[in-house]
Amino acid sequence: MRTLLSCLAALLFIGAVLTGPTQAATLDDEDLQRIERLVDKSVAKRLAPVQRSLAMMRDQGVTPTEVAGGIGYIVGIGGLLAYAASRRRRD
Repeated sequence: MRTLLSCLAALLFIGAVLTGPTQAATLDDEDLQRIERLVDKSVAKRLAPVQRSLAMMRDQGVTPTEVAGGIGYIVGIGGLLAYAASRRRRD
């Protein structure tokens, strides 16, 4: 957040330098707070759908896909163990 504010301040400073000394802009604490509030509001607005999606995903519990994946994982480990056991028997 501070990096974004620093970038905004730098852009305002560059704009002030390019427009000349008669229109130099200065940022006081009130301006920085106003910019921070605007950025916070914008970010919160953009992240709201993502937060809702994450909340819905958390509320679903265990899905059939996760169960199937867990079973596949266990069968895969069993297959590796069976392969290792068969290699030992041949040696």
